[in-house]
Amino acid sequence: MFDFLKPSSSKKDASPAAASKAKPNALRGLPLAEQDRALEPGQDQRGPESMAKEAAPKPSVASKGSNEKRQEKVLGAAHEIGNQDVVLEQLAHRGANKAISGELLSQWGYREAGAVADPESGFRAVLFMPTAEVLEGKTDRAKIARAIHGGTPPPVLAFRGTQEKRGAQDDVNREGIGTYQFESNVGRVQEMFGAAGGKAIVAGHSLGGALAQLAAARFPSAVQRIVTFQAPAVSAKAADAVAKHNAESPNDQIKSSHYRASGDLVHTAGEKLTKGDVFTFESKGIGHPGDHLQFPLARLAAARGSMIPGVTDKGDKPAKDALLNVKKTDSDKEKSGIMPALAEKGRKMLGGVIRDESMERYVQLWRDVEAMCKSRMFTESYVMGVIESMKDLKAVQKDKMRLQVKALYAELPKNPAKEPAEPPKDPAKKGG
Repeated sequence: MFDFLKPSSSKKDASPAAASKAKPNALRGLPLAEQDRALEPGQDQRGPESMAKEAAPKPSVASKGSNEKRQEKVLGAAHEIGNQDVVLEQLAHRGANKAISGELLSQWGYREAGAVADPESGFRAVLFMPTAEVLEGKTDRAKIARAIHGGTPPPVLAFRGTQEKRGAQDDVNREGIGTYQFESNVGRVQEMFGAAGGKAIVAGHSLGGALAQLAAARFPSAVQRIVTFQAPAVSAKAADAVAKHNAESPNDQIKSSHYRASGDLVHTAGEKLTKGDVFTFESKGIGHPGDHLQFPLARLAAARGSMIPGVTDKGDKPAKDALLNVKKTDSDKEKSGIMPALAEKGRKMLGGVIRDESMERYVQLWRDVEAMCKSRMFTESYVMGVIESMKDLKAVQKDKMRLQVKALYAELPKNPAKEPAEPPKDPAKKGG
């Protein structure tokens, strides 16, 4: 039923020759003064594992050179950003779009473990798992990858952003950004978490970032971090679900990092971000809505000396050090005030031009059907009859809902309830 374990095709990436010769102790993302120390084996005996713990460097106050001053004045807020998030940006943009070769993935310590694609909704997600090589940690390449991540790379579930009309229609969904793509594929998302075999990082660019937040809200026990890039917020209900998990599980909290480019407008949409840090990157020559497609962390990597192999900017071009400033705020401040509220109201109003009413109706009906299943008061055959009676859904949407019901009942205990005599015409219809 779920074919996400089929690896997707990918186009080849040319990795810089110098990247393969990079030393693990040069990949800590430290200020330029620290990078220039050029530690060689014998001069630093700490090894990649202990050095990896320094992947989120502290500002250096002793440096006096121009590069060091720039690091403090311009990039001060970026010192706590680990190199792992540079790789996550590549996976969220390029990896979710089948645009990274297996060779380059392996240099970052990953392999593609499967992908799901739903053409009807425009949904696509890719699971990345650590390679056997990086798990063993014996080769130079494995040590470099482990230094980038601060240890063993965790599983990553990357969600694709808006790529086609169906995705754009879900961007303006009044039930919440991305809710149709997510709710109509929630069973497949759950299976991918199962295939991860442990807590995963969920990441995404644009709409993909909203999907990452929705995934964490629905399956909090399967998620360790949320990392988004130029992404909108989600419904307050979804963001509050993550906050509730964090409050109830103080030793197992989901941390969120939201990255955006100055000038981009997409982040103003949505009701509420999952609680965490928000970093805004200002770069040379930009400052308009076109920044939505930029790779701010790739530019940060360039400012740090381009030590991570294969990192590219928009259009697969080599990233350049074009950063002017990095500002840090928090998610609550980011969505406070009148402008975010107006932007969200405008999204819902203007979306009528391209909106597909059946997408919103599906989300409403699926929530009712899911509640019926989980109540254990209705048999699977009864619920299937309910779906068949729904007149607001297209045939392909009914087929998707049936698949989700089958997957849900496969996980539930046997139904102890008696089957009602006749299914209602539509459980979510107003007034009956």
